[in-house]
Amino acid sequence: MKLSFNWLLELVHFFGSVADLESLLARAGIQVKSVMDWGISLKNVVAAQILEKRPHPQASHLAVYQVTDGLQSRQVFCDTKKDYHVGDKVPLAFPGTILPGNVQVHEDKLHGITSQGMLCDARELALVQGTATDRRPFTLPEETITGTQISEMFPPDSILDLDVTPNRGDWLSHLGIAREVAAFTGASLKWSATLPTTVTVASNNLVAAQIKNAAGCEFYSLRRIQGVRVSESPIWLRSKLESVGVCSINNVVDITNYVMLLMGQPLHAFDAAQVCGNILVRLAHDGEKFWDLYGQEYSLTPGDMVIADERGPIALAGIMGGRDFKISTNTTEILLESAAFHPGKIRCTSCRTRLSSNASYRFERGVDTTAIVPASELAKEWICKVAGGRVQTPIVVDGAPLVATQVTIHHGRTARFLGMDLDPIKISRSLERGWLTLLRLSQESSSWKIPGFRRDLTREVDLIGEVVRLIGIEAIAEKRFAEPSPTTQADVVMDFCSILHQRFAAQGFFEARTHTLVSDGLFQNLISESETIRLRNPSGEDQSLLRPALVPALLSAVQRNLSHGQQTVRLYEIGTVFRRGAKEEVSSLGIAMMGLSTPPSWRGRKTRLLDLYDLKGVIQSMTQELLHFVSSTAAPATRIPITPLSLEKNLCLHILAESGETIGVAGQLSPHWSRKLGIPGEALVAELWLDPFQRGATTVRRKVSAIPRYPAIVRDLAILLPKKLSYASILETLLSAGEPFLCSVEPFDVFVDHTGLKFPLYLKSIGVSLVFRSAERTLTKQEVVIAEKRLKQRLVRRLGVGFRDPPKGGDGNDNI
Repeated sequence: MKLSFNWLLELVHFFGSVADLESLLARAGIQVKSVMDWGISLKNVVAAQILEKRPHPQASHLAVYQVTDGLQSRQVFCDTKKDYHVGDKVPLAFPGTILPGNVQVHEDKLHGITSQGMLCDARELALVQGTATDRRPFTLPEETITGTQISEMFPPDSILDLDVTPNRGDWLSHLGIAREVAAFTGASLKWSATLPTTVTVASNNLVAAQIKNAAGCEFYSLRRIQGVRVSESPIWLRSKLESVGVCSINNVVDITNYVMLLMGQPLHAFDAAQVCGNILVRLAHDGEKFWDLYGQEYSLTPGDMVIADERGPIALAGIMGGRDFKISTNTTEILLESAAFHPGKIRCTSCRTRLSSNASYRFERGVDTTAIVPASELAKEWICKVAGGRVQTPIVVDGAPLVATQVTIHHGRTARFLGMDLDPIKISRSLERGWLTLLRLSQESSSWKIPGFRRDLTREVDLIGEVVRLIGIEAIAEKRFAEPSPTTQADVVMDFCSILHQRFAAQGFFEARTHTLVSDGLFQNLISESETIRLRNPSGEDQSLLRPALVPALLSAVQRNLSHGQQTVRLYEIGTVFRRGAKEEVSSLGIAMMGLSTPPSWRGRKTRLLDLYDLKGVIQSMTQELLHFVSSTAAPATRIPITPLSLEKNLCLHILAESGETIGVAGQLSPHWSRKLGIPGEALVAELWLDPFQRGATTVRRKVSAIPRYPAIVRDLAILLPKKLSYASILETLLSAGEPFLCSVEPFDVFVDHTGLKFPLYLKSIGVSLVFRSAERTLTKQEVVIAEKRLKQRLVRRLGVGFRDPPKGGDGNDNI
């Protein structure tokens, strides 16, 4: 809905700016999507009168005009297509004027004849829409005073694009918005047209109208207007319509659109000469054909409402007229329709045929049945003015306007619902400002007559909402009605997911959102048919089943990123996966990464590819629980997430919690499988069940301590141990010793002697740094030596390891 600010000011006393109006409409519940400028703000374009006209002696396409601007006479030549006549009053732009579109007016000279300005048409002044070939003459009213600024006649305007909610059809008109402005400001309306609201049915009309389906049409009216002269609309009408986005057609059609934009009641005019017999408002016959105004053919169904004569449909009710019945320059008699159709019927037909119009948009939201006759009367008056029509027969109607709704509101209940003190007088005054009519008032309740344009007010709760809307929601005092609810399991899950998001983002990961419905191809050979959950009626082959895992779709996203030139990709997703079984919906965490561990640098710093240890580190960083990564052959038999890692030739590890429960899988795809998936490299993937992963993570509480005041002492150990023994066993042995001064253990070197000269082939050497520190004092060397000796004895006793002379640095093999 486009709203003209100037047009609104013609209907209501409002003294604020456009910004003030935006704020007021926001309070009323109407969102303003945008504001556009329209009209003329130029000060050197005036009304001039043509005194003389003659052809240009050297250019047949030009005419030379002698005009007066009220102060002096000027000579101007102009395109003959504009076809002005002596005595016409037209806009004249002086030399130096810059017209819309950055067109500059100069004092030109052609074949010895000087032009001292430019005679402008409506398109050149941006008063109407049109093309460069549109050169229709633009003449001003005869009563225009010569020398008047055109900007005074067509002042600058602001066009507001409103986002109207479906329940407020009354907002789809300038009068409806004017009522809202008056309700919220207490101002009065300027629009006070006295139009009849009832009619006397005559029996001697030239045409009759009858409703055959009362469920689809509530009220129908028709009137005949004779002697019309169809032509171009006057500029004021054309400018008004086109400023709010409605194209000008001709003076008759434009008047029907003008009344619709003013009052919100759609109208339609038929060429009476093409109508055969009486008018019926009925349901369409199955397969009945209809051609719209643009010649498009539609096959109708029995659910469609049509306006028909004796030969067939002449209009699709409430949506669009027929091709053979439109108003043209040959039309001399019209039938003017004003009606109310059922919103549901119009909406169904519009959706089925995909045919929409300004009329159907309003009928779908409901129109005011009490405005049907007034809108017809107003359109009749304007058509007689601008098209010279005359009315000799009265209006014919069938059906009746809706009976006004009456709703009772209880004052005490209103105050309780809104949580504020409201006396009956304040409630009554607010509803009266909202155009409701008071029928009965008592201390406990009041009864109200609902105006026809407020079809959304049907219950007491609707009136309560109207009270708070008109008073202002800011008037409700802030109160505390309840204590905060205890933390639920859903809150715990959300908090845990928020922590995961933060930690993944801190490590350079991006969150992915893949589709819940996936293709069979993603899970070929990965899951048995008995475990999949398929859709009975999928919209396509690529959405045939609910995803049983996250990783396959993440790998597709990795491949897409790499194909667009990304060197490193780190993606994760938290979502629901679906598999048949005891629990068909499970929350899962998917991870996929590949590329460089650090970005290349001009400093020449060496970089490496991401490997399985990086993936293990990412997973372990998500929780303080110590996870165990074991080979798939050594893992207990349990239900694990579905990934390509389960296929042969891939490095697959099962992730175990401290309790021994399998919570996921992690690993590296072999080059063979990476190439098969279209990934140029070795991808690292993991998928974990979120629930057990979360249970382990939430049992640990982070400890915050002050920055150490005393220095640390570092001791290095070079531990010899069998290759099959993991570093995790060393770490667990050292940390479980309960040594009071041991702060941390960090590995810095791993060495295997493939020659067997320095130590046997079945052994490996791991260098670790032991960090000792006291929070109360500086440790002595003797204390650290004794603590180190106890730890070495524990390693020997529990793991049977040996010791070598420690390397002098942490650079690996070069220090052996």
